[in-house]
Amino acid sequence: MSEYEFEIHLQQHTPILHFQGNYADIGATLRATELKPKLDSYIKANYEIKPEWKIGKTDALNYKLKIVDGDGKTVSCSNLPMYFAEPKKRPNDADFSKKPTLAIAKDTQDGENTVKYSIALKFFCLNVELANLLKKIDLFFLATNFGTRQSKGYGSFSPKAALNTLLPTDMIGKEIKTRKEKGEYTIYRVDSYFTSQASTWEGVMNEINDVYKCMRSGINEGGIYYKSLMFAYAKYKGQWWDKRVIKELFFPKKLEEHRNKHKNRNEPDPLADLPRVTPNLPFYPMFRDNLGLATDEFWREYDFKVKKKGSASILRFKSPILFKPLRIKSQWYVFILHREIPRGFRDATFKIWKDGTPLRFQTYNGFSMKDYLNFVFTIDNYKDYLSKNNDSERSKTILENLEKIKNNFKPIE
Repeated sequence: MSEYEFEIHLQQHTPILHFQGNYADIGATLRATELKPKLDSYIKANYEIKPEWKIGKTDALNYKLKIVDGDGKTVSCSNLPMYFAEPKKRPNDADFSKKPTLAIAKDTQDGENTVKYSIALKFFCLNVELANLLKKIDLFFLATNFGTRQSKGYGSFSPKAALNTLLPTDMIGKEIKTRKEKGEYTIYRVDSYFTSQASTWEGVMNEINDVYKCMRSGINEGGIYYKSLMFAYAKYKGQWWDKRVIKELFFPKKLEEHRNKHKNRNEPDPLADLPRVTPNLPFYPMFRDNLGLATDEFWREYDFKVKKKGSASILRFKSPILFKPLRIKSQWYVFILHREIPRGFRDATFKIWKDGTPLRFQTYNGFSMKDYLNFVFTIDNYKDYLSKNNDSERSKTILENLEKIKNNFKPIE
């Protein structure tokens, strides 16, 4: 290998989720077409770019990148953690798979479903300065996942060499610029982490899903009821909870039934000390969607499809929380990173209809991720938000992970 060529060996920790169905069956893995633009943006965000680093008059950096596949395989799966959408069907293709396809490792000694999948990045770069920067991209991978459902931990890779030197506690508080978007740098801060006792990547992804739900919308499934920590934040701010507004103005009788259930079970009513919603306000505050916009939801208990319609420029909003699962020496670590809410999503307005009647919402203008995380990760007792008499293993794991995150969290200044 010449002085202009070098390799970085990566460890894959979680599968890459693809929506291309059978089109992903051949060699589906990390793609240079996704990695290189992200890596270019990271370098531009963190270093002063010299003209000789670029390809001619373009903004692309002058190096070549080839990804050498390991001994992985692709499989079609169902019931994946956090997978809920169906892929778009390509025209005139009757054989298109409706199951997601993911790149996954072959069976390994660590367990049938443990990803232990190695690939190599082969670089060719004639500029020594740029080449030296490309060799130091550990933080880039810490703040970057690949494929679909990236923010929830799918497509997690890291340089193998970094796993031998990574000290999780030293990462807390690090800020990582990843790219510039609409004039703003995307800066991720490493907030905390928890260690998982799961033996497979599916187990880790389910734990991530539970932590995220606790932080955003709460959990009401499988006999577990966990009140959203975002609800606690809205209450702390003296604001109405957006789900409660919809229920009270669209389904008042159904809401009263639910309140009576709490009373019959001798459980405290979480809404008891909140004032009734004032009808016909120009806008109601919206909280949950600051952690990722869900334009379509189905409330099974109410048989109601919640469809949010915002301005044409806001069709989706990626979660500002990034989960980064890493398997280090047979132990799973899940890092939690965040970025601030972009300007374009602040004070954004949305409408929700029922029987032709619209409710108007606006993202809460006092919301910041810094403020929310400082609140949610200093809560005294997470068990207060769990329904009483629930001591299932899943509930115990949820509470343990939240406590671990709190213990590893340093308040954001």
